[in-house]
Amino acid sequence: EIALIGGEGVSSGGFGELWFFLEREIKYPFTIIAMDDLSSTDLGEYDIVLLPSGSYTRHKEKLLEYARGGGRLAAFGSAINMFASEESTNLYKAVEARKKEKKKEEEEISSDDSTHLKKYENRRRERLTERSAGSIYRVALDYTHPYAFGLGNEWFMMRTSGRHYPFLASGSNIAYILENDPVAGFAGNDFREDVKNTMVMASERIGRGEVIYLIDSPFYRAYWKSGRVLLGNILFR
Repeated sequence: EIALIGGEGVSSGGFGELWFFLEREIKYPFTIIAMDDLSSTDLGEYDIVLLPSGSYTRHKEKLLEYARGGGRLAAFGSAINMFASEESTNLYKAVEARKKEKKKEEEEISSDDSTHLKKYENRRRERLTERSAGSIYRVALDYTHPYAFGLGNEWFMMRTSGRHYPFLASGSNIAYILENDPVAGFAGNDFREDVKNTMVMASERIGRGEVIYLIDSPFYRAYWKSGRVLLGNILFR
């Protein structure tokens, strides 16, 4: 049984992509659970719960309890934030370790470094350096993992968000970016610097269950067709 969360607080685009895949692409039965009904729903009836990009903080304990009991959660985009801030997850530990590394790097920049001198008129341009306007990156894969079955040794994915997550020290790093530059599209300088050696898809055990992290949608706007294989692997592994 598959559950898809929707409603207030959930990205309509992220929800629509998953809905289209299930309803139109593979015509597989699933249940839509509104965010407002999530607290009163018995998630134990479902094998996997799909969390489109959105904010799930108020339901964190409910979702973690489901995973600890043996359920599987697939978190897309900003839905990952909830797990990145949960101290019991390996993702949180990886993020905190990376923060310390970044802080150390920043402390090594002296106060008289000329890179601090930035023109006011360039402030909008400076913000663009952290963004990706749908750039396409080559993604390396752990082709031995069941979720990567049928994708080969590498894959291509559209990076649309500015979120970057480090490799998990404990867990499965399934898909990851090992290069700075995209194969196509625009990516700002800071984005290029930060995206190298980050995971695109990973999973970790939580109790008897599992959480799967997908940084961006593998089925972007329902036309990134190669993502169908990945989604199928996740749902029917």
